[in-house]
Amino acid sequence: MQGKLLDGKVALVTGGMKGIGLAISEDLAAHGAHVAACGRSMNAVDEFTATVEQGMVTIDPLPCNRHWKDTYR
Repeated sequence: MQGKLLDGKVALVTGGMKGIGLAISEDLAAHGAHVAACGRSMNAVDEFTATVEQGMVTIDPLPCNRHWKDTYR
């Protein structure tokens, strides 16, 4: 049996917690990629986590906002 197309690959999806970005995140994960989905708010992370837990894929939420300068030092 062959592995999935993206086994062993990592994908970083900016805007990956809502709308089209979420659909892309889910599709990449379904094809075997380890996905880190970025979003701008902790609320988005909570909503995203609730949505993804209903599916059969694993996607790590990554809250990031360019205005949180101290977070990235």
